[in-house]
Amino acid sequence: MSVAGLVLAAGSGTRFGGPKALAVTGERTWLEIVITTLLEGGCRPVVVVLGASAAAAHAAVRIDRLPTDTGNGAPAVLWVINDAWESGRAGSLQCGLRAVPPEATGVVIHAVDHPDVRAGTVAALVAAHAGTSSGAPNTSDIPIDFGVRADSGIRPDSAGPTHVHREPMGESVFLPVHRGHRGHPVLLARAVWPEAFALAPDDPLRAVVLRDRARLCEVEVDDPGIHRNRNERESGDMASTAQPQRGER
Repeated sequence: MSVAGLVLAAGSGTRFGGPKALAVTGERTWLEIVITTLLEGGCRPVVVVLGASAAAAHAAVRIDRLPTDTGNGAPAVLWVINDAWESGRAGSLQCGLRAVPPEATGVVIHAVDHPDVRAGTVAALVAAHAGTSSGAPNTSDIPIDFGVRADSGIRPDSAGPTHVHREPMGESVFLPVHRGHRGHPVLLARAVWPEAFALAPDDPLRAVVLRDRARLCEVEVDDPGIHRNRNERESGDMASTAQPQRGER
């Protein structure tokens, strides 16, 4: 059973002052931080969806720090361009899902504006998913037809959930919980993906996540970063002044 990662990083970051994929904390862009978090959490491959200032965002990720494949010759990171990024985040999600390999039984969906999430949280979601049967692949549901560009990734660290609260049947949506509050990212088993494809481009993902309480699995983690949606700059952050261009490569 394998779980892919999916980074949503196509937006222009209007409130932030520039694309969040180009925001920098320390010496790394948020995009590089989130890719690394997913890889260290055990996701293979990680699909990155870019749109606004795509070429600059891709170039700012220091690929030389990451191995070039997953160990079996397949690329660890796949790059996807959403030319219609202005239409809404659901469109980027759908672009990314089409690029996920058919052997993946689930995907961890991680927005670029949550760079404080720990790799152990991702690993906890992956481990919870591995303990269910909800991820059995059904490749007939998801067409793999979107062009991608591949680069590199790194190997995972081990980590796992502290406590897992399960519903009796059908767990296919996995959310981290810290101190009684749900957060980010979310893991969707493949069985749920057709609902994501049915979303309008500007529909929120929560319409899928919260549709059926019986299939929800809450995973307790020691990670306050799951609640930190970075919509404004903080001390130590820098935002690029690059202006987004439609379809930029």
